[in-house]
Amino acid sequence: MSDELNPKKYLKKMNQKLQADLQKKIQEVERLQSILNTKPPTNFQLFERQTIKLLEGIITKKDYHKKHNITISDIAQFMSSFPNNYLIQIDSCFVLQKLAIESEKNQNEVLNSKAIGLIIKAMNNFPNNEQVQFICCGALRNIAISYSNKIEIRNVEGIQAIMKAMTNFSTNEMIQSMACSALMMISFDNENKTQIRDLEAIELIIRSIQNFPKSQQIQKNACGCLMNLSFEASCHQIIRELSGIELVIQSMNNFPNVQSIQNEGCNILCNMIFNNENQMEFIQSGRMNPILNAMKNFPKNEDLQWKACGILSMTSQIRGIQQEIVDGKGIELIINAMKNFPKNEDLQWKGFSSFGNFLSNSGNQNQMVQLGAIQILIDTMKNFPTNLTINTQGSGTLFHFAMKQENRKIIVESGGIEMTIQLLMNFSMDQNIQVAGCTILYNLSCVPEYKVKIQQLNGIQVIQTVINNFSNNPYIKSTAMNTLNNIR
Repeated sequence: MSDELNPKKYLKKMNQKLQADLQKKIQEVERLQSILNTKPPTNFQLFERQTIKLLEGIITKKDYHKKHNITISDIAQFMSSFPNNYLIQIDSCFVLQKLAIESEKNQNEVLNSKAIGLIIKAMNNFPNNEQVQFICCGALRNIAISYSNKIEIRNVEGIQAIMKAMTNFSTNEMIQSMACSALMMISFDNENKTQIRDLEAIELIIRSIQNFPKSQQIQKNACGCLMNLSFEASCHQIIRELSGIELVIQSMNNFPNVQSIQNEGCNILCNMIFNNENQMEFIQSGRMNPILNAMKNFPKNEDLQWKACGILSMTSQIRGIQQEIVDGKGIELIINAMKNFPKNEDLQWKGFSSFGNFLSNSGNQNQMVQLGAIQILIDTMKNFPTNLTINTQGSGTLFHFAMKQENRKIIVESGGIEMTIQLLMNFSMDQNIQVAGCTILYNLSCVPEYKVKIQQLNGIQVIQTVINNFSNNPYIKSTAMNTLNNIR
């Protein structure tokens, strides 16, 4: 056998050339393959195995590509030259997976080198190879960090390739997890959401949740994907009809201490609960527990607290659910969230909305006062003086608190008189706020010392302005006149 066809000698010769240009390496291997096709050696299997190992060295997991300045374009060229060698495709995609998350420059180079199409080609060429499918899904996940790459993945039918991997390996936990993770990254784009919906990929995601209820990684990635899709209203019915709401709650119950699952679960449920049919699906007895537990376990997670308060603001309107929330210390949890995140405008108004729902029960009112709800109301209205929703809800709630004599001292000591007078001036033409503000001042002025304070803060002039502005509105005018008479 000549040196050229002697595996050991050829391997040594090739190793000496590893510093050469990548294209020369590819041409050398192509020449070798041509020789093997015409005159294969007797120990072909050993020779092939050693040669493949050498080729893998070009893009080895030991960062050979960095040491020898092999670029993403070189790797794409390498993949293109050996489309039928699954080991080369695996190692190439593994390196792309690593490089893609290192920099925005690498993300752009992946796009410009056409590597995304080559990854999809590898998935299509080796549909039954679990290693190829796993590594390729991982590469697509990292490559999809870039918005442009999300679009390119859609354009080269990457979503279909991921779905095929999930279908072919429905019992493979690793592939299901990585595929869900890839879909989660891809689904940040709105058009991709639409395609995922239209291709019926939601069914595959939910099936993965069903099949692997104890897999933390699958639950995390699948719920993350459903979270993105739940921002698209057209996906709600599909998720609901596939028992998605029930499965998300099951996932939250199974992993109460996994913050990502709890956060994603609260996001999904909050996004969907504003639909009446979704709400009815959700509010079955006992389903508040995972939401309340999430708030207890992760009090410093702002996104989770915000979404959970959104769920409670909707469900606390229903008497049976309201009691469940109260029994689960929901009032305390809402107040804690509002204290922890005083600058989160959306969270504050959702908290106010819940307060309004709890007011119908005197026991709830007392509990709210004891937990510091009055101070939070006044502070929030001061923090967001131009937010109509917050000030409408806040003044309405404060109006109810001011009706009880025992609450008036707390209101005044919390700056309630100053805030109410400023409120009347800031929203001088809003009927609801004017009525609530006048009534608050009326109730506070029943205490002589508070009456004096209202007078000192120009309360009489402010009420007179209300009367002038609403001279043609009998109800508002009458309310303001009663207040004025009580203050004088």
